[in-house]
Amino acid sequence: MILGIDIDGTLTNHIDFILERGAEFFGKPPGMISYYMSEVFGVTEEQDWAFWHEVIWDYAKIPPREDAVRVMQQLKSDGHALIINTKRWCPDESMKHIVHNWFVQHNIPFDVIEFAPEDGGKLAVVQKHGIQIMVDDSPDELELLSPHIPVICFDNLYNKHIDAPRASNWDDVYEHIKIAMSMRHTQLS
Repeated sequence: MILGIDIDGTLTNHIDFILERGAEFFGKPPGMISYYMSEVFGVTEEQDWAFWHEVIWDYAKIPPREDAVRVMQQLKSDGHALIINTKRWCPDESMKHIVHNWFVQHNIPFDVIEFAPEDGGKLAVVQKHGIQIMVDDSPDELELLSPHIPVICFDNLYNKHIDAPRASNWDDVYEHIKIAMSMRHTQLS
């Protein structure tokens, strides 16, 4: 199968970083649960951008989630194509190199890393590569993609309302993919 894998909030647990660094930067605790920084801290878009300009290079160093490396290696060993499909902000080409090196440093296999374009976003990457299942945490992306392909929602406080198979860890992701594979084989028989 051709799998689409998100980075932030899926391969990494970025929430602790965002809450800690956001509280330091904005000088106040988070005010609500949301996928968007501006809503979490009640700040303007300009303040949100200023935050990201300051922390993006540290943010790029967040380690992978527990078991993400092992499960990604198993998925690759099982013969799946792994397309990294991210909307991570990329202020310049050096971020693409940092992300590539992050995967290499952590021994996380991949076939392609795609930074989704502004026009078409992750759906454009799904269509370009023929992605058959997408693993993501973003409520907006899951809602956008689910009419087109099966999605696995990597569980977080901000996506509880999403009606999709949920994964609270990478072993859950693996099980959902195994189920999808068995259903696919049953349909082909």
